[in-house]
Parts: sequence; structure tokens; C-alpha cells
Amino acid sequence: MELLATITSDEIDEVRRRFREGGIPIYLEPDHSRGLRFLTGTAGSVNSAGHDVAAYRLHVCILSQLEEAEQLLIDPGYKVRYPVDVEEFEAAIEAARKDEVPEAGSSRGSQNRIAAGVVLVCAVALILLAAVIVR
Repeated sequence: MELLATITSDEIDEVRRRFREGGIPIYLEPDHSRGLRFLTGTAGSVNSAGHDVAAYRLHVCILSQLEEAEQLLIDPGYKVRYPVDVEEFEAAIEAARKDEVPEAGSSRGSQNRIAAGVVLVCAVALILLAAVIVR
């Protein structure tokens, strides 16, 4: 995952829609450190998790899509050359995340994480390969 930009909370829905339709999986991380400075240009208090978040960090999940993500952020009409099925990608991540829960008093937790990582890498590779073959 690579940080692409910081966006305002007003931009979240549009950016999420644009990247989903473009075939680039993203992760939006609340930026609690921006405080009022992001909006006014002056130092302000740091927002706590209980307050509205003014900004979000936009991360690109697949590093090979970073350059195209930059283009898509700048140009809403940009056509991504190698899109992936974002819903399929998110489902693979969620499935891997569920397998990460370690069992108490067992070494199976680390084995599950390794297996989940292998499954995730294979799923992403298959999605990218399918995108290249279709093109």
C-alpha cells in the first residue's frame, strides 16, 4: 500500500466512486492529526477519534497501480489501463483478514496468517493476470 494524497471529508464519496469504477482498490485512513490547520492554514488542536474527521489519507492498495491512481486523481475521466475488480479484491482481503485471528495457546495463528498472505498474493496475481489477458 502506498500513500497517494490527503483528501477532505467532502471528497470521500467522489474519490471512492471514481477509484472503484476505475478498478483501483484504495484504503481511506482518517487523518486525525490535521485538526483545524488543514481547513484554515493555522495551527489547531489535534482531532480525537470522537470528532468529525476533516481529512483522510488516500492509500493505493496495489503498488503497480500507483501511477495510474495519480492520473485518476487528477483527471476524473482517465481510463485505467489495467483495472481490477475492486469488489473481488476487497472480498479477498476480508477473507484473509478473517483467517488471521489466532487461536489462544496455539501456533496456528501464525500459520493462518502465512496461508492468508499466500492466498492474498495469489488472488491479486490472478486478478492482474486476468486484466492483462483481457486487454
